[in-house]
Amino acid sequence: MDHIKISCAMKNKILELKWYLQSNLENAHLDENAKDWVNGILGVINSRAYLQSNVDDLFWFFDNGMGKCQNVLDFGCGSGYLTLMLSRFINKVHGHEYQGKWVGQSYGNSSYHNGFLFIQSFIKKMLGSPSFGFYKSLPLKFENESFDGIVLYAVIEHLDKSIENEVLKEIHRVLKPGGFVFIAKLPRKNSYQERICPLLKINSHERLYTEKDVSEILNRNGFEITKIDKTGMFINHPNGIVNVIFPFFRIAEFCIDKFLPILKIFSHDFRVVAVKK
Repeated sequence: MDHIKISCAMKNKILELKWYLQSNLENAHLDENAKDWVNGILGVINSRAYLQSNVDDLFWFFDNGMGKCQNVLDFGCGSGYLTLMLSRFINKVHGHEYQGKWVGQSYGNSSYHNGFLFIQSFIKKMLGSPSFGFYKSLPLKFENESFDGIVLYAVIEHLDKSIENEVLKEIHRVLKPGGFVFIAKLPRKNSYQERICPLLKINSHERLYTEKDVSEILNRNGFEITKIDKTGMFINHPNGIVNVIFPFFRIAEFCIDKFLPILKIFSHDFRVVAVKK
């Protein structure tokens, strides 16, 4: 697979999405909270560091099982911009988002829902695919063993602990035998960033994980980890500063990964590949 060519294709589509959002948001029929949320998504895709981390995660997934997948569910897809990126090298991708409350929610459900639809509608207009859908409760409206890969990108930490097992059991149900679960941006307990953020009054995650936590959560719901990695050594924002020094962060991360991997103990998040037992 030509990583450079596909990476450029993904980033070009994100630039197209960015242009659309910037051109149409002001006159969109959205409440102020929904517009604020869409602006937050613009902030994410304007971050050179975060967007590159998305690309890196997807290629890591591809090299560790996703290359075998033909039909992938992006569960908890949010705006759908990652679904858009996935569609650049997966034949069939479906983005699915919850229409209800979750851990760390800042706005009302309707604001989120309308924001999701605003972005997803352009993605569908731009590509004709991927497909998107919403659910309000479990079970999901998919047949057993419908997908050979399921992506949980920045999802598990936003599940209420009381329904965590129920959601993962449902993921297990709709995944084919031997199918893959791909997890990324799962915040770590040893993350120095998560310790600093509350001191600076910056939003941080309520739920943090150790490698043991991740293994136990997946094992009790019928999955076995085949690969786990620590990522996110450096901050992704504020964009005005990080976008300028991003090339230096990129070189530093490469050097740490290659020569001082012990420092990754302080990384921000886990990325994981697991298979259905």
